[in-house]
Amino acid sequence: MSSSNLPVYQSTSEAEPVRGHRSICFGCGVSILESRTHRVPLDCPERNIILRWTSPHLVAHLERVYRACWMSATREVRRQAIHDAQRPLQLENENVPVPPPLPSQQIPVQENTSREVPSIISQVYKRVSATSRTCLFAGCENQEQLLVPSSLKELLLSRYQVYVPLTARICSDHLNNGNWEDLQASYNTLTGFQMDNMMYIMKCAGQRHIDFSNIAHMDPHIVHYWLGLSNKPILYIVFLPNVDYSKT
Repeated sequence: MSSSNLPVYQSTSEAEPVRGHRSICFGCGVSILESRTHRVPLDCPERNIILRWTSPHLVAHLERVYRACWMSATREVRRQAIHDAQRPLQLENENVPVPPPLPSQQIPVQENTSREVPSIISQVYKRVSATSRTCLFAGCENQEQLLVPSSLKELLLSRYQVYVPLTARICSDHLNNGNWEDLQASYNTLTGFQMDNMMYIMKCAGQRHIDFSNIAHMDPHIVHYWLGLSNKPILYIVFLPNVDYSKT
């Protein structure tokens, strides 16, 4: 038999597409000769999707696809990207050893920084209560809370060695008719601020000049303390007209 009469077999590697020619879309089988197509690059993610629709012996010939198939592959790529973004992260190897916990650090206990205000104990001076809720005379139930005049503070400190704090208060009865010898000062502790204030009161007391020849211009509390009367009654007595009682 001559060689010209032998049957010719086409190798499998060169087999034609099952649909008869290569000018078709490997995804849907539509002819791409006169249709809108899209090129399929080798490094695009859509190619992996289109390869799922392509027969294995046609993979090497995949160059273009029908435009509708390309758009479908693009949508699938986007859907997978959204799915991967929403998927919780998992360790590739669950047997990865967990690092040992860090050594526990003991938090140092903070010392109480709110220390008591240091007190100065005086062996000479006493002070009344520093409260502003009651009168500085012990046991007084009057509800008035008047400021203690500076002139009286100076007198009490210089004559009785009694310091009256800034926050102390006095009622009107004791202010006008108080018996200062009965004032009870049972505290001998002073804060630094109270000590400075007491020194200031002593300085003012040393600079105060008392002139009984000019009672009209004297502090009324000083006049009342020394004479038992306020300025007006004393001035009234001083300037009384001379009366000849022998003719009455």
